[in-house]
Amino acid sequence: MSEPASPPLPPHHQEARVNRLLRNASWLFSGNALASLCGFGQAVVLGRALGVDTYGLLAVIMAFVTTVNQIVDIRMWESVTKFVGDFHERGDHGRARATVKLAYLIDVATGIAAFLLVLALAPFAVHRFLHGQVAAEDVVLYAGTLLVATVNDTSMALLRVFDRFGWLSAERVASAVVRLLALWAVATASGRLTPVLAVYVAVELGRGIALLVLGLRATQSALTAPGPDHLGAVKDRLGAFWRFTLNNAATTVLALITRQVDILILTALRPPAEVGLFRMAKNFGQLILRLSDPVYHAIYPELVRLVANAPHQVGSFIMRSMRVVLLLVIPAGLVLIIAAHPILELAVGRDFAAAAGPLRIIVLGALIHSTFLWARPLALARDRSHLSTIAHAAGATVLVVSSFLLVPRFGATGSALTFVASSAVSVGILAAGAVRRDRAAR
Repeated sequence: MSEPASPPLPPHHQEARVNRLLRNASWLFSGNALASLCGFGQAVVLGRALGVDTYGLLAVIMAFVTTVNQIVDIRMWESVTKFVGDFHERGDHGRARATVKLAYLIDVATGIAAFLLVLALAPFAVHRFLHGQVAAEDVVLYAGTLLVATVNDTSMALLRVFDRFGWLSAERVASAVVRLLALWAVATASGRLTPVLAVYVAVELGRGIALLVLGLRATQSALTAPGPDHLGAVKDRLGAFWRFTLNNAATTVLALITRQVDILILTALRPPAEVGLFRMAKNFGQLILRLSDPVYHAIYPELVRLVANAPHQVGSFIMRSMRVVLLLVIPAGLVLIIAAHPILELAVGRDFAAAAGPLRIIVLGALIHSTFLWARPLALARDRSHLSTIAHAAGATVLVVSSFLLVPRFGATGSALTFVASSAVSVGILAAGAVRRDRAAR
């Protein structure tokens, strides 16, 4: 069924929407740019202090814990953006507050479940993926980040919904600087893995507290209208809420295959040094995603508003927004492709120069993601979360199959090729589905 027609927005309203998107994305971009510099600094510091082998072990621990977390995680921030944003747009502040409470409760439960699952699987991970080179306690130590950061996604979603992008940017930069300085001090002094893992947990604890305070403050300032805000107030929307959330949960499980399992497969089939090369290539190649991510996070709440108020303006809004993204990511991608070898050698040393080939390939996959970053937010804004599940299922299938075909022979380069292949498939399905929906609406 097509969406009901709506009158075209006046030009100044269209311009205001694009300007708001760009303003919000600029806040995130400035924060992400500084945080990315700190992130590269972390990779340089840890690569030099730990060496290729230990850095590879760190990458495996982080990938394993992140993978387990994504199995349990249900991307509550997307549900918060959709449902709190909808209630807020309609002035139903009571049910918006009730949804916030529900989201925080679910986040706490999933964080505890993820930690307990890592605790149970840590001995297996040490034996199978880490080849007995670290203790199970190290894996459990890093899993502490799951407990202290369990509500971060909901807090950040609230800041986006209520246009507190400046707060988000400030928090991101501050936490990145603190993390870099702490890792530099500890890694340089000890050269050991366990103190480095402890730093990650300590910084995430401080970050979790800060984000919770900011998220609650933004909510109290924005949702001031009276109305019942107990959990029963959203009882009539729970069916839609859980359908949306569980589809996103399925997407999360599939997304972990395309984001983390490639490292685990590489670990199972190749030595730790090869994992270190691929991880470092990803660190640099995904700079493209760091450039485009601010627009991804800023465009989702804007599309929620636009689909509710003026669905026929979606296409022109996306086109105007994406011109800015492409002006950023294409030059950056060309620089990384052309100068991959000298960039790696200068930044992290000759030991990582062999990551140049995988880096060039990963950049291509990142450019695909950035070009079509609007597709998934548009599907979610139109309440078509199942489309994202289908797209990620196809991408995950391609990644697993191609990994076992390519990684045994090509190592890190094979993992990079699977990244591009899975990106093209999942993004292609999402974009095609969004375009068909847009034409039907018109």
